[in-house]
Amino acid sequence: MRLFVYGSLLEGEYNHPILMQEFGAVALGPARTKPEWTMAHVNPHFPGCVPGGGAVVGELYEVEENVRDDLDVLEGHPELYLRTDVELADGGVAWMYVYRHSIQGMGLVPNNDWRAFQTARTEGKKHGIGND
Repeated sequence: MRLFVYGSLLEGEYNHPILMQEFGAVALGPARTKPEWTMAHVNPHFPGCVPGGGAVVGELYEVEENVRDDLDVLEGHPELYLRTDVELADGGVAWMYVYRHSIQGMGLVPNNDWRAFQTARTEGKKHGIGND
């Protein structure tokens, strides 16, 4: 199965080693969803996507279907996120974990790009900007 990731499972993020080493994922490269989502900054460590109007920037992986239950536990399915099929910009389909709560009052992630958001936050902290 193909898995689309956009937050803590991205290369360089803290859950990426679990995806690769424990779940045996194979990286397929950068990917985007169709423009149907909005990404919010749920907390300092991870985002959440809900239905909206933009494409999400992320990465695509191949995973064996037998790791689905373990991925569900890691991603908090079904309490925090719901695993769903998502359409990709290239016309393909992949699993994606969608945030299942309201994002009202949360900050939005510019351009639905968690990596760019994290990079900007890190650079801002280096210069004394931002406190999360």
